[in-house]
Amino acid sequence: MLSISLFWFSQYVFVPYFTPHLAAIGVIPSMIGVIAGAYGFSQMLLRVPLGIVADRLRNHRLIMLLGFACLIAAGALLRVAGHPAAFLAARFLAGVSSATWVSFTVFYTGRQPASEMGRAVGALLVANNLGTMASYLFGILFYETLGMSGVFMCSIAAAALGGLALLLAAKDGRGAGQESGAISAGELKMAARDRGLLLYSALAALMQLIAFATFMSFTANYAKEIGAGGRELAFLSVVAGAAGVLGSYWMRTARSGKIGARSQMAAAFLMIAAYCAVVPNSRSMAWIFAAQAVAGLGHAVAMALTMARALRGVPQAARSTAMGIYQSVYGLGMTLGPVLMGAILELAGGMAGGSAPAFYSMAAISAAGALWSAAALKESRGADGAGRQGAAK
Repeated sequence: MLSISLFWFSQYVFVPYFTPHLAAIGVIPSMIGVIAGAYGFSQMLLRVPLGIVADRLRNHRLIMLLGFACLIAAGALLRVAGHPAAFLAARFLAGVSSATWVSFTVFYTGRQPASEMGRAVGALLVANNLGTMASYLFGILFYETLGMSGVFMCSIAAAALGGLALLLAAKDGRGAGQESGAISAGELKMAARDRGLLLYSALAALMQLIAFATFMSFTANYAKEIGAGGRELAFLSVVAGAAGVLGSYWMRTARSGKIGARSQMAAAFLMIAAYCAVVPNSRSMAWIFAAQAVAGLGHAVAMALTMARALRGVPQAARSTAMGIYQSVYGLGMTLGPVLMGAILELAGGMAGGSAPAFYSMAAISAAGALWSAAALKESRGADGAGRQGAAK
């Protein structure tokens, strides 16, 4: 769990300042969107292949160590980058690292009973969100004292410590209910055709599209436009991260399991839609901070729910591949979101004049996600906080 927290600490410690930094050095909004989207693009390409490799090798530790190595390389490249192409390459490499999250998730959840999948995913995402929130808090200190260079160095150090923590962690081995041997062609096809997996992967992709277009990227640019300083930019992310921890914890509770998947998913999308409507009309940081909390909570609930339910109908031996499919599909949303947002902003006249059309577009997409959730999901409940019925339908 420490290794997981350090992994996401390294990934996100510079994120509150990254798109404003690119804007400050003269990168145009559409190119900022492409650079931000490169992080999701490499994940989209690599998560399924890495899942298949993990299922065949049964060596998640090796893949996780590869993730930390890529993080160190990405941080080093960001440290010396001075051209958009270098930033693009660094974010692509960071996405390669995030693609190894497949192995982190299966390494942990594979040791839990199948009936506890929802709770295991919730615990996993708590560690994820705690690491992310800590990165924002420490990022404030490093940004104010050492600037962007110091923040990038902090990312490198956290990745190195995370790799060391992983070396000291539990050894690879057979988890709860885990089968040995390579995945068969039939199991691979079964995972790829599972309707629950595809449906929840698509919903996760839509949620990630909106998140990476707004509160994980361009909201910081809007906040800077209305006068936010470096500390306020970091606290934007802290607020979203803290709400994300609460959302992940909520998904571990029995009370969450008593509420249907359809209701929780639709509510999560509606929370994000409200967020997107509020931000471009805010002229004070207090309103944006409040909106960030709503967005962080909705995003965490949606991602925990989709991750737990996506794997319900998949055989244990194919779980790494299924997780790769899930994360690859939502990587598409992470890629398209910033690119789409950047394109709308540039067409509408930049952040000063185009923020309202861009954020309203995301609000409409999120409202559509709520309607889709209400129409496509079963109102099933389960003790694991994620339910059982709908994923195999």
